[in-house]
Amino acid sequence: MENAKKSYTVYFWLVIVLCVCTFLFEVYNRNLYNLEHSFNSWTLSFLLPMPSRYTVGLVNVILKLVSQGAMGILGLYFSSKIGFKDILNDEIKQIKYIFLVIFTGIIMGVYFIGYDTLLRKIFDTHIFLYNYSTIPSAIFASFVEGIGDQILQMLRISFLVWLFSKLIKSENGRNALFWVVAVACALGFAIGHITSTFLYRVGQASSVFRVPFHEVRIILGVYVPLALVCAYFLKRFGLLSAIIIHFITDISWRVLLAYIMMGDIMFM
Repeated sequence: MENAKKSYTVYFWLVIVLCVCTFLFEVYNRNLYNLEHSFNSWTLSFLLPMPSRYTVGLVNVILKLVSQGAMGILGLYFSSKIGFKDILNDEIKQIKYIFLVIFTGIIMGVYFIGYDTLLRKIFDTHIFLYNYSTIPSAIFASFVEGIGDQILQMLRISFLVWLFSKLIKSENGRNALFWVVAVACALGFAIGHITSTFLYRVGQASSVFRVPFHEVRIILGVYVPLALVCAYFLKRFGLLSAIIIHFITDISWRVLLAYIMMGDIMFM
């Protein structure tokens, strides 16, 4: 019970960081890139005449509170029902596991950088957008995507496992169920990121349903592994570990790779 209370406290502060970084991103964002699943000044202009950055930021804070912060409470509930670890648990507090989580995030970040580099050498293209990776908005975006995406992944995975686990009694069967759900959610996670890729932005596709299949395979090849790794750590060590891995991975290509590609322009 005590660990559960502490976990909800940590979750509360994670949502606070999510909201603060959402607002700061809009304030410091100096280009056309927008956060995923968020409003921008153009979409809000249909409701509000010439909305300022601060207005867009406040609207998106409310959106994140409802669509991710509040929904995450359900995710925590279902996670406890199926035996996932609390956000704070005895294992995640141990130094060796803290290093394991950080090291895994670094490995995934290296994978993202290597994947994009390989695409440029073999196909003369790349998957990631660099023109939005400016400081400090890139850092705020990494926090928002890392926290928000993993909260929603926790909800999807825990709910589906809880829903179908009633039909499965054996431990092996439930473990298999987890991985079936994790793969399905990883595919959904990857597909949901199609619109934020360079391949989609520069292509001729008018919707995600018109993206060429070879480009879809390329996008799946980078986002599915990240989602599966985070799903494993979500089950093994709790939500916080998945968020840390996602954040380190995200900032590796959003800041480190962007600096390699763009140089000092990312500070402009």
